[in-house]
Amino acid sequence: MRPFFVQLFVAFLFFINSCGKREYTAEQKMIGTWKSLQTTTDLYERGKIAESFTILSDEYNFSQLAFSKNGTFTSSGRYQVNDTDTFSVVQLEPQRGTYRIINNILTTKIENVDEEAKMTFRFDDNNHLTLRSAPMKIAGLGVQDSNKQFVSTVFYIKEK
Repeated sequence: MRPFFVQLFVAFLFFINSCGKREYTAEQKMIGTWKSLQTTTDLYERGKIAESFTILSDEYNFSQLAFSKNGTFTSSGRYQVNDTDTFSVVQLEPQRGTYRIINNILTTKIENVDEEAKMTFRFDDNNHLTLRSAPMKIAGLGVQDSNKQFVSTVFYIKEK
C-alpha cells in the first residue's frame, strides 16, 4: 500500500510542477530593455555579398532597445569611428516609435520617419534575442541606390 501512496505523491508533484510552468508569448518576451552583444552587417551590390563585418559590443559600440507593453519602443546607442591615430565615439540620437509583432516579424515605425522597418526575430531563451533586418537600401550622395543594400543581424541580451 505504501508504494501506491509514494507513486500518487510523485504524480501529484509532477502535476503541480507542470502546471506551474508558463509559456510566454513573443510579445511578452519582447517587453524590456535589450543591449546588443554583437552586430554583423552584410553589404550587397547587385544581389551579391560585397563585404561583411562584425562588431562586438563594448562601451563604445552598442545599441539598446526598450520595448513597452503599450506597443512603443525607444532605441539608442553609439559607435566608434577610427581615424589614423585616434578614434571618436558618435552618440546616436535617441529614437522612439511604435512596434507590432506578427508571427516572427517585428515591424517598427520610428516617429517622424515615413518607412517602417521589418525584422525577423528569434528568442534563444527568455534573455537572448536575435534580430535580422530585411534588406535596406544604402543611400549614396543623397540618393538611394537600389543596387546597394545591407542586412544587419544583431544579438541582444536582456538587461535585468
